[in-house]
Amino acid sequence: AKECLDGFVELGAQINKGFAQMIAFAGQIRELLARYPDLLTKINEESAGLSSGESQALEELMTYRQEMHAESPFEARANDKLTAALLDKVSSAWGDNSAFLDSPKWPGWPTNPTVVTEKPVIRHEGRHFCFVPQVVLRNALETLDGWIKESDKEYYDNKYQKARGSVLERLALEHLSALLPGCQRHQGLFYTTIDRGVAIRTELDGLILFDDVLFLVEAKSGLFSRPARRGAAERVKKHVQELVDDSYRQAKRAREFVGSVEQADFFDERGNKVVSVRGSDFRAMYLVNVTLDCEERILTHLNSLRACSLLKGEDWPWTVFINDLRVISEILESPGEFLLYLDRRIRANDIPQFAVFDELDYLMHFLRDGLFLEDVLHGEYDRIGLSGYTELLDRYYDFKADLVSSGEKPRFAIGEPLRAFVRRIEACGCKGASGVGARLMMYDASERDTAVFQIQRIVSDCLADGKQHDVTLAGNGRHGIAIVAIRENASRLMPQLEDFARLRQYEVGAPIYDLVILQPKSNGEYDLMVKVLRGCPDSSPNLDRRVQEVRDLRYKRSISSGTEPERNDRCPCKSGKKYKKCHGA
Repeated sequence: AKECLDGFVELGAQINKGFAQMIAFAGQIRELLARYPDLLTKINEESAGLSSGESQALEELMTYRQEMHAESPFEARANDKLTAALLDKVSSAWGDNSAFLDSPKWPGWPTNPTVVTEKPVIRHEGRHFCFVPQVVLRNALETLDGWIKESDKEYYDNKYQKARGSVLERLALEHLSALLPGCQRHQGLFYTTIDRGVAIRTELDGLILFDDVLFLVEAKSGLFSRPARRGAAERVKKHVQELVDDSYRQAKRAREFVGSVEQADFFDERGNKVVSVRGSDFRAMYLVNVTLDCEERILTHLNSLRACSLLKGEDWPWTVFINDLRVISEILESPGEFLLYLDRRIRANDIPQFAVFDELDYLMHFLRDGLFLEDVLHGEYDRIGLSGYTELLDRYYDFKADLVSSGEKPRFAIGEPLRAFVRRIEACGCKGASGVGARLMMYDASERDTAVFQIQRIVSDCLADGKQHDVTLAGNGRHGIAIVAIRENASRLMPQLEDFARLRQYEVGAPIYDLVILQPKSNGEYDLMVKVLRGCPDSSPNLDRRVQEVRDLRYKRSISSGTEPERNDRCPCKSGKKYKKCHGA
């Protein structure tokens, strides 16, 4: 299989090389004619001799032409990587595809059976031509799968398909683990549920535990048949049910199991307990479906499946092609980045107005613009396409393959100081730290820049005067963050610090509020710990009074600096009201 894939890659490389040489040859001709405008006239009329410069340039051009890969840029030649046997195996002759045109009802219809998908190379008079080399690699998995089945059906049915599924499960868990360093991962688990008094043993392909999130993983190694790829409606529906809908229902069933019992036990195939989890320990459970087939138009438009009465439920799975998952694992640089991407990517299923080609369009939009798709919709357009987003990604991987001279790795668009601070948070080992990092990166660029400056300030001020200093951020009522710098023992002061954060949480009405505690050292470094507060406190006259006292203090501090706000400015007490309707009343 590896030799075949190497041969397919070599076939594409030969065609690409032929095109590159032809383009370079055309460029040399343009250069030659620019230097010697009368050259063509002299050659055609044969009435005047060529100058020595013209003769030398023309000779060099013809020498280059003779050294080119082939007379036609479409021609492929056998070598040590692309054997003659393999080249013949993927070749068809004139007339082999006649059934495509001879269909009595729909001659030449795009969904008619064709040999081109498996044999895209044309064999003619001992030479081989490939006019669309992309077809070779696009259908490589299906082609190899068919050859194996044709060669040994018993092996294919009894061993190969099971092994293929097991490898897909392993690769999926490996790529997810690369995004979540230090996680616990388990493959091939079983659990028992009770249905109408009957114990049912159910399988789960993979389970990943990381911080306060749980990943329930299903992997589907089936392939879309050729009729389905050509658009046969019934076949498409059948394969979608098997590869997407079934996986969603299996992962959802596992999540319901975890949420229905105090302790969910998972076992290996022999019945040995592997891991126990408690649903209450996790803030989120993600349903992940990894596929071996790359039908991106389906995987990135799950809302269309729900419109067809599939994926019944209130939530969404993340359904992703295995190679796209590999790329994501190589590009994203921290758990926080991945969790933020995953939340935004799943949310995108609720916005059908967006048209994307594949998962990597979403990834590159996330890196560049944050994947805040709701904000883009505030305009006059009913449908928006993400086009051209993967150019930098394509160039980076072309550079890694030595196809171009340069190509930088795409990165999430945040400044280096904030990136370093988020990594410090993720490395602190506190429960929920990965979510804190992800939420901090959700703020807009100006708020993030302000936060970095304020963090440096409060650490410096705390070292200078030994007092407590803090900075707070509020995320549109959804969440907030309080970052506090103290010199005293954080564990001993935790009740007071938590009370301080709860008051801020109550003030902004955020269901999630993050407390980040910095303990500066004399060398300018600091220890760090986090605490995640969930559930906003209920309304209370006492809390209302305390919030007002804090706001009065903020106002007095602002006025003492000599700055009087305008009547329509926001009040410096941070109530969110205009000054004329708050402390300026």
